[in-house]
This record gives sequence, structure tokens and C-alpha cells, in this order.
Amino acid sequence: WQQFDETLIGFPISVDIFFSNYLVQFDWNKTLYTEAVNTARAYAIKAISAKGIFAAVIAPVRADQGGELLVCLYDDPETWLKPERALRVVRAAPEGETVIVRLGDLPPGRYALQVIHDKNLNGKFDMRTFPWPKPKEGGGISHNNFRMGPPRWEPALFTVGAGELVRLDVALRY
Repeated sequence: WQQFDETLIGFPISVDIFFSNYLVQFDWNKTLYTEAVNTARAYAIKAISAKGIFAAVIAPVRADQGGELLVCLYDDPETWLKPERALRVVRAAPEGETVIVRLGDLPPGRYALQVIHDKNLNGKFDMRTFPWPKPKEGGGISHNNFRMGPPRWEPALFTVGAGELVRLDVALRY
């Protein structure tokens, strides 16, 4: 019997285990554990094979402000900070101070992440212009590289390798 520890990566994962000819699915989200009727030896098979599994842990979230979180994943500097052109966008309810968003399988490569607390549900990061530019909504990027002006592409990049489990902590600033 093989034990799998969720604390190694800090978020739930699914792992496939083959018992002879029977496939048993272990889903940490539902804490469903199935015992094998077959007494044959168990062989663990990597569930992620040639791809990486990626999740973002977002905090602090001001859940009292309503709206939704837009978690935007980019793989091209030309689309950076344009949610409508992101490689993948995951919408999440801002429930609680910390929100974990799973972006699923990603092919190996370099990516950047933008998180927007879209309070008015218009699908973009709103800014005020007077008396000086300042965000109206909470936002964050991978590696938490905050600076005056728009975040740059290069400092926000992170790498996902084949078979890797990647956890990225993103701090929101309001």
C-alpha cells in the first residue's frame, strides 16, 4: 500500500494507482480512499507524466469586497496584462482570506501569472487616473514583484517542468 502526502505540495492532487487490471482513483479533494479487492501488488503511476501541475495560493483576499478573482496565465510577452488574450483564465470566488486556484496540467515552459480582484465583474484591471494613476482593484503577479507602473514580464516568469508540481504564492495589493 502506497501512502501519498498532500503536505508535500500544499494543495490537493489526484493520483492514479493500478491494482493489477483495476484502476483506483484517489481524490484528495473528497478524501476518497478505495481499498483494492484484488490482493495483487500496487504500482504507482505518475498522474502528471509529461506535464506539470500548477496551482496558485492567493492572499490576502478581501472577500468583503465581492466580485471575483481572475487568475490569468500568460506564455507570451505580447499578451502580458491583457486578460482577454491570456493563455488560460480561471475565475474564483473570493471566499476567505486565502484562495487556492488550480490551473491544472501545463506543458513544460515559462509562464507568468496575473491575479485581479475584479470587484465590478468587467473582466479587466481598473485604474483611476486622477490625481495620479492608482489601481481601483486588488492585483498581484507571480513572484510578487511590485513596482511603480505596470509589472514587467521578465521578473514575473516562472518555469514549469515535465512531471513537476508547482505551487506559486501570490500576494494581492489593494
